[in-house]
Amino acid sequence: MRATPGSPSYGLVQNKYLLQRAEIKDFVTTFKVHGDGTFSYESDLLLQLAATGGEMHHTDRNTLHRVK
Repeated sequence: MRATPGSPSYGLVQNKYLLQRAEIKDFVTTFKVHGDGTFSYESDLLLQLAATGGEMHHTDRNTLHRVK
């Protein structure tokens, strides 16, 4: 899934406080369900930082295991 600011589908909305500090430029995430019952995701958030003017990628990935 990809979400971008202003898109009519899968768009992004940001509050004023965060928008003044780090504007979201793009968000991409992938979800996978594995045969062993685990669920994993990987995401990348591209931010435009107000303090430096530069861009920064915030990446995250994890695998979730069902607990009975």
